[in-house]
Amino acid sequence: MIAKIEGEYGPLTISERMVQKIWAKGDFRKSDLKTLEGAHLEILDLGQWNLLAGPDFKQVSIKVDGKVKYGDAELHFFDSDWETHNHGSDPAFNNVILHILVFPPKIRKRSIWCSIEHTLLLLDLLPQGLESYAEEEALGALISGDETGLEESLLEQTFEVRMTLLVESARKRWKAKVAYAKGRLDTLGWEEACHHTA
Repeated sequence: MIAKIEGEYGPLTISERMVQKIWAKGDFRKSDLKTLEGAHLEILDLGQWNLLAGPDFKQVSIKVDGKVKYGDAELHFFDSDWETHNHGSDPAFNNVILHILVFPPKIRKRSIWCSIEHTLLLLDLLPQGLESYAEEEALGALISGDETGLEESLLEQTFEVRMTLLVESARKRWKAKVAYAKGRLDTLGWEEACHHTA
């Protein structure tokens, strides 16, 4: 599953798999956590990333208001995805104890879509924006992709040629960002453009 969001420099596609990687690596703040329901949450074990059917993470352990719980965790972009994916009627999801959301529900109350008792909002806990993760993911795919050979071709060049290529690429990227920012300013005006960017 993917979500399209408006990034700082234009529309951006985020995969659920990318967000699952963030959880699997534990690349988020883990102190002073609270569920959307208002309970104090401590993550004892992130669980095992399940790449097959069923919950995204198995054998998760958490402490909620001092009480330890064991089970599974399911990650979604939106709270309504639980129902959209028919998890409520799927017995494979009966052991889910934590619903991890990327984006906050429209109403910050217990989700009407999901019967899971505890919900954690991940977006507020990330050390960087989703756009940065997507850029890192895209760059990693370019560098490691068999079809491009980018890393090898760069390493075959002299230092001077590599620097020239990197500087040219940086200038091109900067010009694209400036053009996008100018277009946003022209279309939205200063105040609204600042609001969208922030």
